[in-house]
Amino acid sequence: MLVKRTIVCITFLLFISNCTLSKDEGYNQGVMALNLFAATQTQAIAYVSNAGSSFGVNALSTTFAGAMNVYDPIQSLGIPTGILATDVSSGHILTSIPGSNRVQVLDVRKSNPILKTLNVGTNPGMLFVDPANTDHNWLMNDGDGTGADPILCPSQPTKGSFTVIHDSPDPVILASIHTSICIGLGPHSAASQTKAPFLAMITNQGDNTISVVDNDEDSPTFLSSSLLNTISLSSTPNGIVYSKYTNKFYTYLASGSGSIAVIDPTGNGNTGALGTSISNVGTKYSVLKIDSSGRYLLLSGTDTSTSPNKGLLLGIDLHTGTLGNPISVSNSGFSDIQETPDGKRLLVASASTDPSTTTDQLYVYSIQNLPDLNLVKSVSVGSTNQPYRTFSLNSSGTSLLGVFVPNYTDGTITVLSPGLDPIQTFTVGGNPTYTTVYSMGGGSSMGHMHMGGMNGM
Repeated sequence: MLVKRTIVCITFLLFISNCTLSKDEGYNQGVMALNLFAATQTQAIAYVSNAGSSFGVNALSTTFAGAMNVYDPIQSLGIPTGILATDVSSGHILTSIPGSNRVQVLDVRKSNPILKTLNVGTNPGMLFVDPANTDHNWLMNDGDGTGADPILCPSQPTKGSFTVIHDSPDPVILASIHTSICIGLGPHSAASQTKAPFLAMITNQGDNTISVVDNDEDSPTFLSSSLLNTISLSSTPNGIVYSKYTNKFYTYLASGSGSIAVIDPTGNGNTGALGTSISNVGTKYSVLKIDSSGRYLLLSGTDTSTSPNKGLLLGIDLHTGTLGNPISVSNSGFSDIQETPDGKRLLVASASTDPSTTTDQLYVYSIQNLPDLNLVKSVSVGSTNQPYRTFSLNSSGTSLLGVFVPNYTDGTITVLSPGLDPIQTFTVGGNPTYTTVYSMGGGSSMGHMHMGGMNGM
């Protein structure tokens, strides 16, 4: 005989009329109500920065059940560039405003979504989460026309800078500037080592160097203004990544036949030294990334010598030094690339300034046979007439929950399902450029902006 008991009724879009139920019935009704309640809760918020005549930041939320809601736009101090969900689950979003030399701290869930404004260096640009110290977010200050930063390095006309912004897991404690360091001209991208000696390296496109920084929290010279080393390169570095598989850094040099410069962080007394480069890579790539295992480099780019353009992809096995079969796709330009959290797919955004080239596709490649890549399908999204397009993944662990693709020309965001099919298109207040995703309890889902991970434009 079932034992009867009285349970407290939970109501959300459901009214349980009989509050005296059998144990089994009560349990099932309660679980159903809790599931319905949970399904309506916000799982993630996607933020997009907008350029054009109307600028600011748009945000849209998605629930655990997949329902979406668009928030009122956030009017910023100027046209934002870099945008990043910090990786400490505070819900804080950082966006850089180059026109005012500031970074704004945002949270669209607040009545006043602009929580704080930070003064930074000249022309602040891209933002990266540091995987070695996830409460740190690195900002590249692009500098003036030469790459110098007269704000933070006024007495050093041959120096640019980067700024480290600290954020706390406590959402009440707002992000603040930890330090700023003068380095080479025109800082562009950064990568961070996740094992000793915990070096970080920043590429400087203004003087073709790499600045080496002590990034060990336990070191007396942690993020010191005195650089550990400056490494000179033969040409302009484009992107930099760190491999946990080889414990080395890699940056792409497009000059000559195209090569990958290799930097050993344990060389030169643990301050970094150039090793044997990977040659004959090709000269037309613009994006360098690394897969989640750290074994394979991935490059994408656009061959603009023809109209329509051609999209280019290449995989490189760092264990064997083998180059995969290069991929060339007619009538497309290839831009940002990101690996799905299950490690099975590579998503490739299309982008081109050539009006004859199609840019309304997101390409899906299998990466289970790296360094070779195999096309699985292409997905229709919106168009962009910009040379670069990125996108954001919404994920939980190894599960992909969705993709947000900004369409600059159309002024829209295309949302893809976990199965990588378009499910919804949202119009935003301008020309969407960069995106980031904050997952509740999971920090940033941006992926491609993490130092040493899938970054590297």
